[in-house]
Amino acid sequence: MLELNVSVLTTREFRVLSLADPKGYYRETERDELLGIIDKLKTEQASCTRPEKKLLKLWNSVEIGILAPRGETLSGPLFNRGKIRVEGRVAGRVVSDDEVIIESGGEAFGDVTAPLVVCRGFVRGTVRCAKRLEVASSARMEGDLIAPNLFLQKGARVDGQCNIVRPEQAKKRVWLRWSDRFKFKRVG
Repeated sequence: MLELNVSVLTTREFRVLSLADPKGYYRETERDELLGIIDKLKTEQASCTRPEKKLLKLWNSVEIGILAPRGETLSGPLFNRGKIRVEGRVAGRVVSDDEVIIESGGEAFGDVTAPLVVCRGFVRGTVRCAKRLEVASSARMEGDLIAPNLFLQKGARVDGQCNIVRPEQAKKRVWLRWSDRFKFKRVG
């Protein structure tokens, strides 16, 4: 068995981070573990070995995606700077600085806010997008839709008002910025 050259991380932490995909989606517990390992590397960067520095470089600016897994229910607001993928059920507000994907079979009961939203499942609440909203033929939406670009596939069911706004209006009405304490403030 090969000996790993690590000084900051444990062998287990190094393997966890090495095997994880920076572009992947993770449950909140897995995501928190990955963020903890990355923070450990950042705080002790001067003591890192070459393999640890390579991992830090790979993960340094990554916004880890959150997964709401099939068969599970997440409650409360769900905020993430990276992507959010809902395969199960989310009861509460969903906000992302990147994109939100509601997969077929996925359900969101609350407002959804992101630059890009792709809905293949069910949403009950207002959906606000700064760039684009895509509603697949398998989707059911109950609530208002606000976006500068709206793409509805044949067969999609929408019960609510559709507000197509100019891109600059969408950014004023929709775009949210993170504060230092992971709360959101309106911009503009």
